[in-house]
Amino acid sequence: MGATDEDLKKLATLYWFTVEFGVCKQDGERRAYGAGLLSSFGELEYSMSLHADKPKFLPFEPMKTCDQEYPITTYQPLYFEADSFDHMKEQMRKYASQLNRPFAVRYNPYTLSVEVLDHSKKLLPIAHSLQSQLDTLKSGLEKLRTLEERQQILEFERLVGGQQQ
Repeated sequence: MGATDEDLKKLATLYWFTVEFGVCKQDGERRAYGAGLLSSFGELEYSMSLHADKPKFLPFEPMKTCDQEYPITTYQPLYFEADSFDHMKEQMRKYASQLNRPFAVRYNPYTLSVEVLDHSKKLLPIAHSLQSQLDTLKSGLEKLRTLEERQQILEFERLVGGQQQ
């Protein structure tokens, strides 16, 4: 939405190396999560092989990964490995946020749709909702702090009372 043809090409390449042929670390071990890998026993075995003549792995960095060429009819000679699945998602969010478009977008989990945020009438309800959530968070933190302070006072009184006996 609002991306240039060049941006679309780069996003397609990132899709290839994440959604289709994504690899990441989990508990220090290499794991496949891409659909292209998981649906091909041969390529999955090839990609997870530890032999020297097997594929190369580079760190997943969207700004570099997006310019990589890739074959579509053979096993991949190169995979980009993320530090973790969550880190990869955060890197992709940051990459997407830097795309030069005249509006912002957001995913609405209630309607399961992407909303184009192109004028203040669409942004104000989000700001109000965010403020309400921040108020709820602040209230919850204040109540927890009060409870913790009471528990510390009771613990102190118990300790002091025990020493006087």
